[in-house]
Amino acid sequence: MRGRRLWLKVQVHGGVIPVYVVKDLPDDNGDDLDGYFDQEKPLILVRQIDSASAMKQTLHHELLHVCFRGHSGVARETILRSRTVEGRARREEDLISFLEPVQFDLLVRNKWLRYPNPPKVK
Repeated sequence: MRGRRLWLKVQVHGGVIPVYVVKDLPDDNGDDLDGYFDQEKPLILVRQIDSASAMKQTLHHELLHVCFRGHSGVARETILRSRTVEGRARREEDLISFLEPVQFDLLVRNKWLRYPNPPKVK
């Protein structure tokens, strides 16, 4: 695929997930997303922007989605408090969006989290 570069490969439960930096990452409405975790492939896409720190934070956000992927069935329904796929997806995004900025700041501030710098896409 043109317009993407491999950033890193992440070892996770169930295998390896490649992370790519992409020039553009439109959603279904044509609006740009910062990042996206595709559970089917699986892979993570992070949109290239001027701030490497913001891209690392987006990566962290998407990796939290990877963590949720490891759970299914009753446990997932209980934690996300929804029986529908759409409801669980909304609740997961809400929880991750609530937790991720503060967690990322805490981990980076204390030098407990160091993602490699993202590559540039031409």
